[in-house]
Order: sequence, then structure tokens, then C-alpha cells
Amino acid sequence: MLFQVEETGYEIRFQVFGVPVMVHPYFWLMAVILFGNDVVRYFDGGNPLVNLLVCLGVVFGSILVHELGHVAMMAWYRMPARVVLYGMGGYATPVGGGSAFRRGMWDQILIAFAGPLAQFVLLGLILLLGYGREFPLNPVISWEAVFYVATVCNLVWPVFNLLPILPLDGGRICQGFTRIFQGHYQGDITALWISIITGGVLAVLFFQAGSFFTGVFLAYITVHNFMELQQGSSRW
Repeated sequence: MLFQVEETGYEIRFQVFGVPVMVHPYFWLMAVILFGNDVVRYFDGGNPLVNLLVCLGVVFGSILVHELGHVAMMAWYRMPARVVLYGMGGYATPVGGGSAFRRGMWDQILIAFAGPLAQFVLLGLILLLGYGREFPLNPVISWEAVFYVATVCNLVWPVFNLLPILPLDGGRICQGFTRIFQGHYQGDITALWISIITGGVLAVLFFQAGSFFTGVFLAYITVHNFMELQQGSSRW
């Protein structure tokens, strides 16, 4: 999410509606770290390994929908793109020289919002199909675990992504608005300060709440944004 990833030779590649998709091995590792313990230990029914594999597929599909939401809005602006799934999510990046946003920044705002919006739509479909339903015990797969992962992934991830912290989608949206009102240079400075303050405060709160993993992630991107603020003026 913070940088273009280096390939390992073990990536999975395919296309969806003509959009190139690459899945980095670290994507699967992070999905296991985030959901594996809950899926294997806290749900009755099903085979633990089957539950884990199916839930990894749910995470994969959810994040792919998120990135394809960005791609769809890029296509509206005639910006061909590709998708990389990596780490705690991924990114959709323009290809073929179509990466420059216009001065108005509305394209940046709408492209950034399209990813979370796609997941919220998917969440609505999931709740429509499964909310309040009794899931019978199954010796092969725990549908309760699948519903849990699908709900959490498509609720928590887009909400977290809308925080005004760069490089999250909410940070891109915030940056788009600050550029509109303050211009490109001052807008980027303001967006970085908002990211640093928000990320720093939330990192402390998550550490205090015992959520070490999220706290470390927020602290990392806060430091990254501070470094961008210190050295970025020459590039803007």
C-alpha cells in the first residue's frame, strides 16, 4: 500500500474483465494473520483447514471487489489500470501513462471512494442473504465462520480505509479536497498533517486498547507520512 511491491516469482496472475490482477504471496500471509486464529479456534462445525481455505477465498474476493471498484471509476476517466493484491489489501494503479489527475482533483476523490463503496454494496448483499439466519452445523464447512469473515472484511476494511490517513482511500479523498481548496502544494502539506495527527492519535488509542497489530500499522504509516512531509516539498 505504501509502495510498488517487488515480485517474488510466486505471484498468481489472471485477468478480470480484461483487467490484469497480480496476487502477491504476502497477501495470503496477512489474511491468515488477520483471520486465521478466529476461523480455526472460535467456530463450531466444519473442518478447520477447509474453513480457513474458504475464508481466505472470501477475503480474496472482498479485497478484489474493493480494487475493482477503483478500476471501474478509473475506466470512467479513461485510465486503464491493473490490480495488485498485497499485504493488508492492495492497490489499483493506472497503466499506459494515464496516472496524472486533473487539477480539480474530483477524479482522485471519486476513484478513491469507489473502492470502499464497492465493498459496502457487497456487504449489503451479504447481510441480505445471511443476517439473522440460523447456520446448521456442517462437518465440512462452518458457514457461520464464512459469514463472519465476509461481514467483518466488508465492514471493517472499507470503514478503516476511509480514515483521512494517506495512503488509505480516506487520505486520498482528504488530499483531493485540500488540493481543491488550497492548491496542489499547500493541499498536500495539509493532507499530510491531517494524516500524521489522525494516525498518531489512533495509533496511541489502539495500543492502549491492546490492539498491537493495528497500532503498529498506524504508527508505521504515520512515520512514513512524517518523512514524506519532511522531504516531499521538492517534488510537489
